[in-house]
Amino acid sequence: MKTTCFSCNAINEFTSAFQDELGWHVICPICDSSYDIDIELFLISNGIKVKYWGNGVGIVDGNDADITEQYEDINYYVCPVEFTHKKVWSDHYNMFLRSEFEIVV
Repeated sequence: MKTTCFSCNAINEFTSAFQDELGWHVICPICDSSYDIDIELFLISNGIKVKYWGNGVGIVDGNDADITEQYEDINYYVCPVEFTHKKVWSDHYNMFLRSEFEIVV
């Protein structure tokens, strides 16, 4: 994901961000400054269809960004499509890191 450093205006591709008491931030590899990001802009939205484990397909229904300290460790709650007709999806969630699934277009 791309961000622009507030100090040196470099455009950076980041794969990890960090959360502390002030919120989410990244570190610029050019000038080494830390700057805040809006993590919501980089999260996979609820309702997005994803493919996992080879042929598994599911729907993103949330994440644990509010309790996770590193972007690369955010888990997404994914309900397999075969259970999306059920009233309660949470009984069927699988949890995946972003690197463990791909978005289905």
